[in-house]
Amino acid sequence: MVDKLCIVNNLEDDTLLAAESGSVQTNRYATSTVTLTLPTTSGNDGVYYYFVSAATVVFEDIYILRIQPQAGDIIIDNSLPTTGEYIYADDTGECITLVSDGAGQWIMRNKYGIWTAEV
Repeated sequence: MVDKLCIVNNLEDDTLLAAESGSVQTNRYATSTVTLTLPTTSGNDGVYYYFVSAATVVFEDIYILRIQPQAGDIIIDNSLPTTGEYIYADDTGECITLVSDGAGQWIMRNKYGIWTAEV
């Protein structure tokens, strides 16, 4: 877990580490869609991340922040995506907290804005 609230501006796709728990992950300054892959929940009970969409608009292109679970893991919300499906936000200020249960599920908390599941 990070010692202090750390804000990470992701300009490209990345796979997050359990050691980054507690960080704020954004797509600020990105020039294309950014996909952040969560670490496996297995053995990572209580690992959490805050995500903030900073949907950059350049020449009418909107750059999306996409959150992808590991294969076999699931993100739990009111709408239940199937295992391995991603969620995404496409408007500045949309944010979410994801908490690992350590057993294959990422639980959504404190969701603001519209986060859409992969279809």
